[in-house]
Amino acid sequence: MTSEGRRRVLFIAPYYACNKRTGGGQRTRLIFSALTSVFDVDVVVVGSYLPGASAVTFAEAGRVCLAKCIAPNEMRPFSIVRPLHPKLVSKAATALVHKARLYAADDQMRQSLGDIDFNFYDLIVGRYLQPTAQTGVLDMPVSAPVIIDIDDRDDQIIESRLEAVEQSPWVKSLLNRHLKAVQRVMATLLPRASHLWTASKADADVLEQSSVSVLPNIPFFMPSDDVVKSNTTEVNSEKTILFVGSAGHAPNAEGIANFILHCWPAITVNHPTAQLHIVGSGEWDRSLPMVARLPGVEVVGAVDDLAPEYKRALFCISPVERGAGTKIKVLEALAFGRGIVTAPNSAYGLPPEMLDGPVRVASDRAQMIELCNGLLSSPERALAYAWEGRKIIEDKFNRDQFTRIVTEDCERTIGEHNSKANIAASLT
Repeated sequence: MTSEGRRRVLFIAPYYACNKRTGGGQRTRLIFSALTSVFDVDVVVVGSYLPGASAVTFAEAGRVCLAKCIAPNEMRPFSIVRPLHPKLVSKAATALVHKARLYAADDQMRQSLGDIDFNFYDLIVGRYLQPTAQTGVLDMPVSAPVIIDIDDRDDQIIESRLEAVEQSPWVKSLLNRHLKAVQRVMATLLPRASHLWTASKADADVLEQSSVSVLPNIPFFMPSDDVVKSNTTEVNSEKTILFVGSAGHAPNAEGIANFILHCWPAITVNHPTAQLHIVGSGEWDRSLPMVARLPGVEVVGAVDDLAPEYKRALFCISPVERGAGTKIKVLEALAFGRGIVTAPNSAYGLPPEMLDGPVRVASDRAQMIELCNGLLSSPERALAYAWEGRKIIEDKFNRDQFTRIVTEDCERTIGEHNSKANIAASLT
């Protein structure tokens, strides 16, 4: 039901960014919650989906439309040979289908959205460019302005894959072809949006768009002051290092595997009682087969409550060496009152006041070892970083500020769009 006097917003989100256990899903939920604080919101979930999960994620929505698009292996010519070897054809289709085809509305999408009237809304907000474009909203005359939250840029995601080790020449050639195609698509489609959100100033600065603002990632799990108090006021004598992340995200698995193989042995030489705890969902036994051979490493796996894990840790690490966008796991560590040692990629887009303080950036693996050994030897310094990091989160990365940016940008975008429409109408 639409509330009297409230504007109507259509929120478009891909199915893969609806899981609140992932950083992408948490940002989706934060934006949706900010929108519902001011507007009446309907939701379109694009792609393969779990209806139950979508219903929970968007419980406050007026309606949730599940919009399916044609998968690469359902496109010709792959659809013809798919029955012969479904898995192989699916992999080949994902690798070979021209990326531009994945940004266009297809017959299945149009059928799914048959009863959605885009002109009914005062504003359309899309999570990521591709799912927004797949609905067709960027290719049709729509009376509502469109805001796109690009967060992890499409080109950065492919560039991250190019950085993966042990890529064969033909795979790199294929990825470079995809990268050029995506860059052309972005150059064509992004200017059709009225406004863009990025997660960092670094991303905003490289976009040639007239209207861009930074909507920073913030911690989704913001513990209470009581939970954090002891973390930031009491010296922790435990020599436990914590990594939080999903095994299903390849850069996470690669990063922590490299840390265990190349950094952990040197750390335990100096601190033989040190412990490394790995927390997060996914098949860690498949990603980290070396764990059973190294002392002090424990895979905790998925947990319902992160607070005890952060309480036990002296500090955190994010040795993730590739991947797009800013890392919510870094901000979350600070929110729980824990400093963190990161690879340069994990510190991408963070403000200067975080760096070389609560976020210690290691330029290489040798420095990663040095910084970890230093904090293990000085719990008092780790405590100082914990307090400093939590203070930055409270001041600059809180929900009130996030909600204010979302609502003010939306209201301004609607107002500017209506003003232009009124001027155009007066000239006809």
